[in-house]
Amino acid sequence: MVKKEWRGRASDRVIVVEDAALHQQHSPALEALVLDERYSWVRQRGLHASREHDSIRLYHLLFWAFDLVAVWGCLKYWVWFLLKRPKGRDQLGLGILGTVFFGGVHPLLKIAHEGVTSWTALAVLYAAPLVGKHKTGWRWAVFRLWMGHPECQAVRNRLLDVADRVHDELERLWATRRDQEIHIASLACGSAAAVLWATWYFCQARPTARVRVTLVDLDAYSLEMANRLAAELGLSVRTLEVNIGVFIRQCQASGEKFALIDETGFLDYRPDAAFVENCRTVRQIIEPGGLFLAAQIGHSRTQAHRKWTIGWLMLIPRSSKRLRELLEQSGYAQAQIDEGTEPNGIYHLAACRVAACQAE
Repeated sequence: MVKKEWRGRASDRVIVVEDAALHQQHSPALEALVLDERYSWVRQRGLHASREHDSIRLYHLLFWAFDLVAVWGCLKYWVWFLLKRPKGRDQLGLGILGTVFFGGVHPLLKIAHEGVTSWTALAVLYAAPLVGKHKTGWRWAVFRLWMGHPECQAVRNRLLDVADRVHDELERLWATRRDQEIHIASLACGSAAAVLWATWYFCQARPTARVRVTLVDLDAYSLEMANRLAAELGLSVRTLEVNIGVFIRQCQASGEKFALIDETGFLDYRPDAAFVENCRTVRQIIEPGGLFLAAQIGHSRTQAHRKWTIGWLMLIPRSSKRLRELLEQSGYAQAQIDEGTEPNGIYHLAACRVAACQAE
């Protein structure tokens, strides 16, 4: 593991996030939301920080307005659906949702909407409290209102939860294998912000530690951003542009296993049968005593806003009880599942310990 002290960028390398630069999804300004520590939610909040549960009374008072926007988005979508009769997941018409009241207000909201839960959308959600903090004008005010919504707070809380879990597990592993390299992986990783920042914090405190990070995703641009963030942090990573199922089969063939696997950005989209099959096969490439991290978006009073306005149409909400049931069906022992929910009651995170007898 290459250790690098974090230093502020030279002035000629600082990318200022200006309004005009945000209209392109692949712009340097958008990439700065991932690469610049000033916009990193994990870096600015730190490990084991308090979770967001802010202005909840304000949002409760405004729920009727958010509900109306969601109803408008729902009606518009179904009119379009009945007229067009699309076929296939790629023709669901996500772009028609909420364009006036959400994506039509601010370019960052448009990116969050059109990217659904891609790395670009998540970069906007993660950086929103930082990038919009001192901006003026009504568009930025609406941006802050939407990005402070409980659904968006929950996504940032999930980010911090994952970072804390990864860091704490690295510390636990360090206590028992100081002379060994620690292998961890993130599947459907996106920009891998939580895993990379957690690893950076750990390596700053343990400069002699050796951590090998494997990042798997089908999106080449996500992996590029993860590589660039790792380079900024002085971390060595292996990135693989491959399907998760193919990656698991490759690991099974080579005998490669990991002390920790993070898959917190993937399972929200899997039907029950696919969820169980995925988690069961992932378990086979985790070391005895290793940890599997799974996250699940839940049911909430505001899930209509999530679906019909923000545009996360394909997410499958589940209760924490259902999440635990599916993990047990996947072969994780009930006593080895540590499950919790962030303060807004929206996102659930489960840390599953693989017993020695389960690893095979």
